[in-house]
Amino acid sequence: MEHFVVVMIEELGELSRARKQLLRDKQGLDMNALRHELVDIFVYFMQACMAVNMDLEKEFLSKKKLDESRFSRKG
Repeated sequence: MEHFVVVMIEELGELSRARKQLLRDKQGLDMNALRHELVDIFVYFMQACMAVNMDLEKEFLSKKKLDESRFSRKG
């Protein structure tokens, strides 16, 4: 699991660098590079879920239901 965390942090760093180049350095945003980094994060995330035998869809729906009940407006 440590490997997946480390590589996801590295990929998030790449996204952060792209944001910095866009906002601070006023450089254009390379959409292909951005997509590449997002896919890398997705792949590592999915591998981490598989490593712990996680049913991501089931967990997502459970969390969504919990959040909806916690944050729904009553009245």
